[in-house]
Amino acid sequence: KDPKMLKSGADFLAYTILDVLVDSYFPHLDRFQSLLDQLEEEIVEHPSGEGIARLHELRTDIVRLRNALRPQRDTFGLLGRLEIPIFRKETRTYLRDVQDHMISALDSLDTNREIVASLMEVQATLASNQVNEVIKVLTVIFTVTLPIAIVSSAFGMNVYFPGTGQPGGLYLALLLMAVPTLILAAWMRRKGWLGGNPPRAVREK
Repeated sequence: KDPKMLKSGADFLAYTILDVLVDSYFPHLDRFQSLLDQLEEEIVEHPSGEGIARLHELRTDIVRLRNALRPQRDTFGLLGRLEIPIFRKETRTYLRDVQDHMISALDSLDTNREIVASLMEVQATLASNQVNEVIKVLTVIFTVTLPIAIVSSAFGMNVYFPGTGQPGGLYLALLLMAVPTLILAAWMRRKGWLGGNPPRAVREK
């Protein structure tokens, strides 16, 4: 037993209990921050992974804790202002200090909630960029192979083309496939769509 606490009265005991309870929230706030740091790295490395689900869970926990602490902040403020006989003047000063700690905890929760919202936006942007890259690759593949598909479909029709049934016809078909395909590939490479040099507009910036 603490002799000072026994001598200070019931109001000081109440303040001590409340102060311990409020300070017990801060390790949880540190854990939230640590989880946010981990999720940030995970989202940047794997935008389409399970990070978004964990973000939603963390956001739910933050909102629940914030909704639970907000009424306590108002209660501490009320206890610090009212002249209740059971609370001495110096004890009310201590209660205002507890209120300050509660305000600090709520500010941390608000900051964490904003970070979660920002990470959700970052995840959505990165995932959208990944989808755009996939669509770009598929579009390039389709465009480059389009002349091959057209020529092979034309020569596969049951109609007469010059060279049909002769070796020259095969060479003509291969030529009609290869030349447009190479021209398209060179043009796309010049535009920066197939790697290599970036587009001229990008290089001039």
